[in-house]
Amino acid sequence: MGVAAVRQGRCRPQAAPRHLVLRGAAQRRAPRHPGGGRARAVSVAPAPGRVVGARRLAVPKPALLFGLGLALLAAAAVWNLVEGASGLSVHAVLGAVFAPDGGREDVLVRQIRLPRVAAALIVGAGLGVSGALFQSVTRNPLGSPDILGVNAGAFLAAVLAALYLPSLPGVPTIAVALAGGLATSALVYTVAASVRPTPLRLALSGVAVTLMLAAASGGLQLLNDVETAGLFFWGQGTIVQDGWDDVQLTGPLTVAGVVLALGLSRPLDVLSLGDTTARSLGQRVGLIRLVSWIAAVALGSIAVSLAGPIGFVGLMAPHIVRLSGLRRHVLLLPASALWGAVIVLASDDIARLFGNNVQEVPAGVVTAVLGLPFLVWLARRSVGGQIDESATADRTRSRRPTRRYGVTITLAAASLAAVVAASLLIGDTPLSELSDFVLWHMRAPRTLVALAAGAALAASGVILQGVLRNPLGEPALVGVMPGATIGALSVLLVFPALPIALLPVAAFSGGVLLFAVAYACAWQSGGVAPARLALVGVGFSAAGTGIVSMIVIDSQLQLSQALVWLTGSTYARSWTDLLHLLPWIAVLVPLAWVGGRQLDLFPLGDAAMRGLGMRLERVRLGLLALAVALAATAVAVVGAMAFVGLVAPHIARLLGGGRTRRLLPLAALIGAMVVVAADLVGRTALSPKEIPSGVITALVGTPFFIWLLWRTRR
Repeated sequence: MGVAAVRQGRCRPQAAPRHLVLRGAAQRRAPRHPGGGRARAVSVAPAPGRVVGARRLAVPKPALLFGLGLALLAAAAVWNLVEGASGLSVHAVLGAVFAPDGGREDVLVRQIRLPRVAAALIVGAGLGVSGALFQSVTRNPLGSPDILGVNAGAFLAAVLAALYLPSLPGVPTIAVALAGGLATSALVYTVAASVRPTPLRLALSGVAVTLMLAAASGGLQLLNDVETAGLFFWGQGTIVQDGWDDVQLTGPLTVAGVVLALGLSRPLDVLSLGDTTARSLGQRVGLIRLVSWIAAVALGSIAVSLAGPIGFVGLMAPHIVRLSGLRRHVLLLPASALWGAVIVLASDDIARLFGNNVQEVPAGVVTAVLGLPFLVWLARRSVGGQIDESATADRTRSRRPTRRYGVTITLAAASLAAVVAASLLIGDTPLSELSDFVLWHMRAPRTLVALAAGAALAASGVILQGVLRNPLGEPALVGVMPGATIGALSVLLVFPALPIALLPVAAFSGGVLLFAVAYACAWQSGGVAPARLALVGVGFSAAGTGIVSMIVIDSQLQLSQALVWLTGSTYARSWTDLLHLLPWIAVLVPLAWVGGRQLDLFPLGDAAMRGLGMRLERVRLGLLALAVALAATAVAVVGAMAFVGLVAPHIARLLGGGRTRRLLPLAALIGAMVVVAADLVGRTALSPKEIPSGVITALVGTPFFIWLLWRTRR
């Protein structure tokens, strides 16, 4: 640029680099001449003791970020190599690495602990880069392989491969995991797509699909408990290795994926300017997105095939890097790989502190708990900006005239009676043999428990969907189910001396307590935004599930018992269980019906409700407390049965439920019918084996959920 061009106004003078500009006394703002323009800047000598150009000596942010990450990674690796059931000194570890003599310590370090550290590096780097790619491609701050369902899909595919392709070598297993991850992520993105697919909608879609896949994985493990005995621990995410075979197989594949991602750095930088700008600059936007998506899914699936599903690493690592100010992908991607490795290795170190000589705690449990405060922070920071609350509005409305409501509810009641009769009459034991005992002591109590639990979960879903203004709202969304499970397992395992009659009370207390903490974390600026509460609830549900897994592993609970509780079942329920359930329902459901008028006002929005004189936060908290109490009561008896609270309210709306006072009874009847039918199918389909009712409700609820997302995509 010439000086003459600048003087003639055809070009602007370039600003000096920031690190060359002297601040304060070193440069004064020049006064303006009367004729226009500015006088020449007058340099002033720096103050005594001040170093001219000292800003040049400041450490650049990338160097500081990479240096800190490498230091933490080295410290975590040393700790991982030294600590364990057989404690070793640093000198012994160094000797085993650089001067092995074939002793016991050498074998321990070189064949057990070094592969474990290498697995942490591979898994952390893969998940970190995968999360960074997802966040860039979808422009979604919640993008990560676990939230988008990649981990759950890859794990289900790996379970299927372990059951039906056990003799194949490792490469096909990785290929199967990749296929499962690709299919699941494509499903999540497709059903959540809209004119502008919002981050919250995509996240909730991924969480719901993950619930479905987790139920399917749990059902497969229950039906094949011998063949899948080791999959529960691996399914929580662990980097424990017994040699170098898996590391040598997945390491080069992960490196290739990271290199491919780095090759996409410049196109991704251009893509961040917007699709229109990227196309005007000659970029093939569709191809860039496709290749980046495949690379992200591949890296996440490879990590799952090596260590099982480890959550929140792909969410945390890229955000840690972005918080330092790095935006260019040529630095963002390797930094995300580094910090992903730090998170996984540090989580494994923390997990070993809670383990024992017999059983360790998986690293995935720790990452789930560590990810909770990060997700809460992200929700409080993003809601109102990147996370669009309006996208969660319920657009599923009844198309039937409300005057047919009487006919509809009569048909629903008759259908429920028919299903109950079938459940009492059909089974693997004919009623002619020991009819009274089979009917009144085995089938009748579990059928009535299923009926009551289904009604409670459906009523809870009606309230949650209305208060949260979220068509995907259900008890699992706000942490009720994990909290109730923690409370129940605490009585069973941590305090076995307590009477079993306290089990429902403990489950109820756990669900309410976890929800109360989630509600408090979602409170901001004098209120709780529904979108923020939903996102915080996702984090609490994941952390609660991790704590449940830790309790199960630490207490040596039988795997089949744990899976039955985690998926939900009415097996062996008695009249005592029914007596624990009925009083709560008899009180809470009428209270929910009374609050129906207030619930009908929530679609108007917070401002309109305040304008009508409603004490919004008090009403919202009261209704949510009812929903939580109903769900916790059901979970205390039948376990964490998902999708009932999601499916039943929507079916009721489609059948003409209308306003809440009409919708609630109809949804309760439908929820009761769904659970009773699931109990009937579960105990007769593969008799004498029994499928938990929660698995059946998940299999039934999944197609409906996919249809619901597709229906409300705009």
